[in-house]
Amino acid sequence: MAAGPGASGRTAPRRRAAERGSGRGGFVLVSVLGIAALATALVASLLLLSRAGLGDAALRRDDLVIEALLGAGVETAAYQLFAQQVSAAGLDGQEIRFDAGRVTLAVTAQRGLVDLNGADPALLAAAYAAARGRSMRPDEFAGLVADWRDGDDEDHRGGSERDRYAAAGLAYGPANTRFARVADLRLLPGLAAEDVVALQPFVTVFNPSGRIDLGAAPRAVLEILPGVGPATVSRLIEMRRRLTEAVAQQMLELIGDSARFAGAGGPAAFEVTVAVTPRAGRPRRAAVMLIPGVAEGSLYHVAEWTDR
Repeated sequence: MAAGPGASGRTAPRRRAAERGSGRGGFVLVSVLGIAALATALVASLLLLSRAGLGDAALRRDDLVIEALLGAGVETAAYQLFAQQVSAAGLDGQEIRFDAGRVTLAVTAQRGLVDLNGADPALLAAAYAAARGRSMRPDEFAGLVADWRDGDDEDHRGGSERDRYAAAGLAYGPANTRFARVADLRLLPGLAAEDVVALQPFVTVFNPSGRIDLGAAPRAVLEILPGVGPATVSRLIEMRRRLTEAVAQQMLELIGDSARFAGAGGPAAFEVTVAVTPRAGRPRRAAVMLIPGVAEGSLYHVAEWTDR
């Protein structure tokens, strides 16, 4: 996942008091202000007619509509995830129809993925193998990740980490700190760009416990657990449809020794892919990482935004 700029999330629509000319108090929805801003932008686009011609103005109008649909998709997903506490599975695949087009949501709970900063090297190796990485052995990949995030300059194979980077023709060494984003994997010596892309469905930096939540993990991630076969994975998926504390314990017992790689709960972080199909203009997709709001009164925060 490529790095996207962080941006403060907006709170769910609230009502604010406003004075009317009659002297009586009224209410203006924050969402109405957003619509007004969009209308202003549309008017501005029409003013381009005198400068750029009708064609350019139409393209600009289409872009504004697509941006509005993307924003509506993010707002809708965030409100359901953080205010209504809808699960990622319950929201995944939701389709929203507007007059201007259609928005489809795909949602992945990050606590169900392998964390680059907290996961056991065995899980990292299993994730690389499942992604069918080709540029190195799975255990070598796990070692490079561990060397990047640990606090020393000793290579996991012995010797110097920095010497290894220098031998690869790199002018830098391992950060010796946590990965800030999945895209940082591209900085590892010898790891192909294709492998970084293939790893994206399996790994995250938003599950600091390092343990996989069995109630939220995609099938592909459940399948990398050592000793857990397809039949057991299917059973886990069936069990979590009626998830309770007792069922969660039964799920841990079902996977035996791999229970040491699993956990429950964790930070509420979600990757939401918003796919926009407008009535006019080209379809567009964006992957947005949503976490709880960091500012007082904020419902959510956009930690990453990547156009796809």
